Amino acid sequence: MNSKKIQKECPCQSGQIYQSCCGPFLMKIATPLTPEQLMRSRYTAFAKVDIDYIQATMTGLALEGFNYDDLKVWAASIEWVGLQIISTSTQSDTGEVVFVASYLDNGVAGKLQEKSQFVNRGGTWFYYDGDVRFDT
Repeated sequence: MNSKKIQKECPCQSGQIYQSCCGPFLMKIATPLTPEQLMRSRYTAFAKVDIDYIQATMTGLALEGFNYDDLKVWAASIEWVGLQIISTSTQSDTGEVVFVASYLDNGVAGKLQEKSQFVNRGGTWFYYDGDVRFDT
């Protein structure tokens, strides 16, 4: 039997392995240094149905109406199959990431397009709000 660990590519499709990409963020070993890293790690958390991480990385408007149980059920029903970063921009304490996430919902292909807003509070990036559109 081969005792080597099989290293899997990160779900965020950065081309890196999970353990050196989003893994340290989800395991709370490190914090994302940019809005794009945070967005990618949140995508990975959705793919892994890690709602605790999703909630911990939110602030402000994003937390209004947040329902942990509903989000967990929804995330578990989706198979995330692709991520495309359209654009990113970062100021000192704010950032924006525009992306398209592809998924399968009960075998039906769809796309989530979002313009995400991020804020930096005390050196930590948080998801603040987003303009989301679903296409099926």
